[in-house]
Amino acid sequence: MMKELQSKIQENNIFFKKSILFDFLARSYYYPYKLMDLDILKGELAEVEEILPEVCKCKETHDALLKFKEVIMPINDYNKLTELEVQFVNLDKPSFIKYSLYESVHKVGYHDLINATDLKRLYRKHGLEPTKGEFPDHIALLISFLSYLYLKLSIEFDEKTVKDLEDFKKKHIYDWIPKLAESLIDLPYPYFSSLGYLTIRLLECEKS
Repeated sequence: MMKELQSKIQENNIFFKKSILFDFLARSYYYPYKLMDLDILKGELAEVEEILPEVCKCKETHDALLKFKEVIMPINDYNKLTELEVQFVNLDKPSFIKYSLYESVHKVGYHDLINATDLKRLYRKHGLEPTKGEFPDHIALLISFLSYLYLKLSIEFDEKTVKDLEDFKKKHIYDWIPKLAESLIDLPYPYFSSLGYLTIRLLECEKS
């Protein structure tokens, strides 16, 4: 009985750490409106550095996190913030479809309302209400939802949530984000090239 309890606690602990990890990754894909957004990201990075060895023991993933850290830590004034904001804006240009941070745009070249409706239904099923006017298939929202599902599992294990989690990863994470991340690596933008590689490494760990 005691061993089963210890195993359950350990499993829940891993779920919680994965929630932190993917929350950090999601935040990295949000447009940074102010320096405080970067300060929050840097704060989360310190926590991720601490827990990553317990979630993923792959050296390449640790190296990828350190590389991303080298890029974001010097962003500490408005000139550097503006440079980063320009990079985010560039990825939203029509000619940059393969770099689009929206699932449906990346896949088919436009915002798919059917996909958006399906995602909103899934979010609501788990108690989340999408922001009005916001497309629910932005990479940051998708990874945030992944983080949220792990958080739910860390609080209370539920087979239905596990099924939704696995289905969600197959349909909305694994089938396009690795491809996007590979494209980002080739960009002449240190932030996105390092983030792309980190994304690939973290998803590889998630699969293994």
